Amino acid sequence: MAELDSWMWALLAVAVAGGLWSVWCVRGGKETGRTRWGQRLFVGCLLTLGVGNLVALTCAARCLMPFGLSAGWLVIAMLWENPFRGGLRP
Repeated sequence: MAELDSWMWALLAVAVAGGLWSVWCVRGGKETGRTRWGQRLFVGCLLTLGVGNLVALTCAARCLMPFGLSAGWLVIAMLWENPFRGGLRP
């Protein structure tokens, strides 16, 4: 069971790193190709976190809560309003 936990933590780290990179690509880029790949990567990372959450649930792994929290925080990071991007500068 300890080996499963270590693999799950590694999966969590990779999915969060990829999710943060995709948020950076989508929110920071003006090129349509870059933003589309960022969106696809974001959806893939969310799906990876969801599958990891289901595996952690069925196997009673200790990393169940971090998978759910990281998925939620990635969604918040993607949907957070950026006041300086939309032309709302004073």
